[in-house]
Amino acid sequence: MPATPISSKGITVTAGRPDLVPPKWRREIQSVLIPADKIARRVRQLAQLIKKDYKNSDLVIISLLNGTVLFLADLIRHLDIPVKLDFMGVTSYRTNTLPGKPLVTKQPQLELSNREVLLIDDILDTGKNTLILPSA
Repeated sequence: MPATPISSKGITVTAGRPDLVPPKWRREIQSVLIPADKIARRVRQLAQLIKKDYKNSDLVIISLLNGTVLFLADLIRHLDIPVKLDFMGVTSYRTNTLPGKPLVTKQPQLELSNREVLLIDDILDTGKNTLILPSA
């Protein structure tokens, strides 16, 4: 699909739906790499895999705040299996933009012993940090 100009500065959106980009962001976005319909389709596929893998489990989904919230909402709309939901707060940034050692700012409140836990993260910065969930 050809790129569609969305501003007088020549910024383009290649996803075919520039009207879905909020007006205040249009000058900030050069292009959309993955169209919304492809993301929605992949979220549905992930939900199907989760349902298959955890259909007979006592599943707890732990979602890392704050970046996962919108993705999580889309994902759990497609899950028709029982799940418990909890959140963790984790940051690796302090006063600069370079990642450091992870700092847990909010612990899960649910009991996690003897349960399947699916951790949903939004960005894995380096892959060098290890985060260990608390045990009972």
